[in-house]
Amino acid sequence: MSTIEYTGIGRLKSYRNVFYNLSYYLIIGLLLFSGISKVIDPQPMLETIKAVINVSEELQITAATLLPVLELTLGVTLLLKIRVKETLLAVTLLFLFFFLFSVYGAVVGLENDCGCFGKAVESSFGIGMVIRNIIFLSLSLLMVIIFENKSPGAGEL
Repeated sequence: MSTIEYTGIGRLKSYRNVFYNLSYYLIIGLLLFSGISKVIDPQPMLETIKAVINVSEELQITAATLLPVLELTLGVTLLLKIRVKETLLAVTLLFLFFFLFSVYGAVVGLENDCGCFGKAVESSFGIGMVIRNIIFLSLSLLMVIIFENKSPGAGEL
């Protein structure tokens, strides 16, 4: 292998590591920000749950309580690098749920703020939310694939 080829492969691995690290910490920040903002102000999310899910108020409140706890738990687990592969899979499933929910909201014409980030960031249903959620889902899926296929030294944090 020539020096030029070796240098090119080294740069590619370096870029992959930078992408992995930036994506990893972006996901952590997103989960923590979203969870904390819902804990601080759960009302917008609770209103969305009430508009969409026809169950008892106790179950609605339980869902509004458990979602930010789940997001915070996943974010802290990734931050502490505990069972990273399994946690990334759980994050991907959560983002898949968010994506499907955003598509549902856009299709049925929900017009309220979803409460995704409490009142910290306005987040109304529509094509923008669908695109945002497909980006988050794709990013988490790429993270799982990179983590699964990493060679020694790749994806190390």
